This record gives sequence, C-alpha cells and structure tokens, in this order.
Amino acid sequence: MPQTAKNACVLGGGAFGTAMALHLARKETDVVMWVMEDEVRSAINDTHENKAFLPGFKIPKRVRATNSVAEAVENAEILLLVIPTPFIRKWLHQHHHALPVGVPIVCCSKGVETGTLATPYEILHEEMPGKFHQFL
Repeated sequence: MPQTAKNACVLGGGAFGTAMALHLARKETDVVMWVMEDEVRSAINDTHENKAFLPGFKIPKRVRATNSVAEAVENAEILLLVIPTPFIRKWLHQHHHALPVGVPIVCCSKGVETGTLATPYEILHEEMPGKFHQFL
C-alpha cells in the first residue's frame, strides 16, 4: 500500500489547486494552501469553501490557507505546484527561495508558456537552482 503524506502543501488557490487540496484531505493528509487573494484565504479558513474559484464544495477543516509561501511549505512532505502556467516563471523568481530542498515537488500545472512554448516542467528546470532538480 502506498504511503500517504501526513502534511502537504498546495501552491495555488484556484479551482484545480482547491480540488487537489480536497483530494489530499480525503486521504487524511493535512494541507496548507498558498493562495494569492486575501478573500480566498479568508473564505477557505472561515467558511471552508473557495467561493471564488470552486463554489459549492465543502473544504475539510484539515485544509487551511495562507498568503505566506514560507508558512505554506513549513512541515510539508510534498509540494503540489498548481500555479497557472503563464505565471510559473514569475512566481518562481519571487518565491523559489522559500521552497525547501529535499521535498518532492509535483507540478500539476498544464499547458505551455506563451512566447516560449515551454512546458511547466521545462520552466521549473530552467528557473530553479540545480539543488531542486532531483526532486521535480
């Protein structure tokens, strides 16, 4: 039987990020989501619903949201990157320093970057220091 992480981080608070957090929580994993919008953070923490991006789905109490990347990744055993592809490169420039080395990063983003046609994995490989590469 595969081992399930006890603590996970979902980086992204849109519909897909919220769905990933719901799935992990249903597997009895505690999840901290990094979300950009204050109103999304408040809604997830206070009403247990992401009304802006995934209305109608109750979010378990084992999922909480923060606007701090450092807080979101603290104690995480696995990171799910669910940032929209057009914004991954900029997000990594701003936040890669907060990501823990040695924690697996699962890229759930899809599509290609406008202009370069780079896939999310290619963007991660280009923008993240080599010490992260074996964990992508």
